[in-house]
Amino acid sequence: MPPSAARRPLLERLAAVLLTLDSRGTARVGIDGVDGAGKTMLANELAVLLTPSGRPVIQASVDGFHHPRAVRYRRGRDSPEGFFRESYDYAALAAALLDPLSPGGDGRFRRAIFDVDADRAVSAPIERAAPGSILLFDGIFLHRPELRAYWDFSIFLRVEWTRNHRVLAQGGANPGDPHQRRYAEGQALYFRECRPWERASLVIDNHDLAAPFIVHQVERLDGPPERRLDVLVAESEAQGLRFVRRLVEEWTSGTNRFDRPGEALLVARQAGQIVGVCGLNVDPYAGAPRIGRVRHLYVRRSVRRLGVGRALLEEVVRAARGPFDHLRLRTANPAAAALYETLGFQRAAAADYSHLLELGL
Repeated sequence: MPPSAARRPLLERLAAVLLTLDSRGTARVGIDGVDGAGKTMLANELAVLLTPSGRPVIQASVDGFHHPRAVRYRRGRDSPEGFFRESYDYAALAAALLDPLSPGGDGRFRRAIFDVDADRAVSAPIERAAPGSILLFDGIFLHRPELRAYWDFSIFLRVEWTRNHRVLAQGGANPGDPHQRRYAEGQALYFRECRPWERASLVIDNHDLAAPFIVHQVERLDGPPERRLDVLVAESEAQGLRFVRRLVEEWTSGTNRFDRPGEALLVARQAGQIVGVCGLNVDPYAGAPRIGRVRHLYVRRSVRRLGVGRALLEEVVRAARGPFDHLRLRTANPAAAALYETLGFQRAAAADYSHLLELGL
């Protein structure tokens, strides 16, 4: 079944980002989430979209790297801890697939080593990865400490275990079923110990398969921005842009610390790293305290087209409602202007601003 009209744009944006990953070796992409979150479905869809690019796609799953039954169930068949700690042979996964496809590896890999249904080892053929390949690896528990460093890009599909698509297809969760309890509590243990949504490059809410959406972590930045914005400063300056450095310098000097009533400095994070910034000030050009101004929006190039800028702006607009009646900004960038206009900003022919949003509307 082809993806829905609402799902396809997200897939296309995601595929475009994956194609920016380093093509000198193999780009390793992990797709994580609870059982039944739609991980393999997403990997299959991305493979279809990536193949026409000419970059070879390698698909594999953690399900090809189970431990034997005797190891998986040695704490008991219904043990949640056994499910989390002993389901998979991570050393074998690294040796057969991840290490060969990592920088310095020889590129000779196997997609699987074990047939879980037959409970026996399998002799999968040794393959050689072509330069520029993209590995799409799906499975549960992919942000465990043993695996985190392998991913050049990782996705966590946010789906509650009780609402996962496999359980719903079977009539819903049954708290009294010890088999379901093993899975549900094993996943809960993984969440407590590893917090995968904080480590993934991208979090996607996949409860509605027809209309998934990217989840962005946007928060206020308290305290000095210097050092925390170093990567953004360096990247923006490499493009000939100085406004992120100016933001840091003005904060350091005390000229603008986004600390007057209604003001805020917001950042977006992915995998714990700051990937975007945007400020909200009282407009210094207006001479009126209830006119705000959007300042210094910048998003890292590696995550553009994923909605980070929109998420920052939406949070700025939310923060501005109440303290301000109007919100102004100035841009000469056509792409940025188009984004602002989708959020309700109107073009304005003024000397000190190019767009205006009436917050009372």
